Amino acid sequence: LLFMAARLWLAKPTDAELTQPAKTSGRATSVLGGYLVGISNPQPLLFYSSVVPMVVAQGLNTFGDLVILWLIVIIGFALITLFYMSLASVLKRWLDKAANRLMLNRAMAIVFVIIAAVIALR
Repeated sequence: LLFMAARLWLAKPTDAELTQPAKTSGRATSVLGGYLVGISNPQPLLFYSSVVPMVVAQGLNTFGDLVILWLIVIIGFALITLFYMSLASVLKRWLDKAANRLMLNRAMAIVFVIIAAVIALR
């Protein structure tokens, strides 16, 4: 942690416009790909399909109820994804400035030093 803190503290970030690689695909393609990877994970659907009917109500036992539950999970995942996309868009503009990245690097270096001290003093 101390080594990582020192590397972050001494890092000299440059403006992102100078160092960004050329785009290989559009933003919509990236978003769609990320959404499809996330929604194709069967774990959330299986979890909600097995747990929610037992917790919410005993009457959720038809296939139609299960489809509605799946739609709720898929739409909820889409809304959460949109929230994180909008947050990332705002943060990307902020992080494009070298001064802001330098400030973030220094703050994270301090956090790493604090965590290292807590671990060392335990």
